[in-house]
Parts: sequence; C-alpha cells; structure tokens
Amino acid sequence: MYLTINPNLDPSPVIDSMHPLAGDLVRFRLGSHNLPIEKGRWSRQPRQERVCSMCNVVGDEMHILYNCSLIFRGDLNLSDDVSCIWTQEDIFKLFGRIKQTEYL
Repeated sequence: MYLTINPNLDPSPVIDSMHPLAGDLVRFRLGSHNLPIEKGRWSRQPRQERVCSMCNVVGDEMHILYNCSLIFRGDLNLSDDVSCIWTQEDIFKLFGRIKQTEYL
C-alpha cells in the first residue's frame, strides 16, 4: 500500500512554526481539546447539551473562535472565513487567549 499526497492540499502554515502556541493550534484543529463539544462527545452527551459554561450555547470550535465571551477579540483582525483564519497574523494572539480558558 502506498501513501499518495494530494498536490492540491497546502500544508498547515503552523507545522514548521517555532511559535510556542503552534502545537496548541494544531491540537485544536485536530479536535484534541477540552471544548464542550468534544468533552460531551466522550461521555455521549447529546449535542444540544454540550454548552459553553459562559455563553450557554453549543461550545464548538466556531463558537470559541468567533463568539465566546470568555475571549476578548476587540483588538484582533481576523477573517470571518474560518478557512483563512489559520494564516492570519493575530491567530497566535487569539490562541494565547483561548489557552487562558479551560478549553485548551
């Protein structure tokens, strides 16, 4: 069996990064985090019950990246398009703030 690599896929921009939060960002993208959506999956909790402790809405990745009131985003310049967010300058600043929560 041979492994083929899709030439149309770009590697993650943080794979070769020396930033101290690069590993956290990769783990987040792989779903290896403590967000309610993931912790609830471990215990087979219904999706609608996997809520953010602060906002009382489903605590999934999109909520944490864009809406969670635990994370200040006022000084960040981030794309609304999640496919572009990973290459933006403020992504590590955002992940530093996410890391300060219980979720990462």
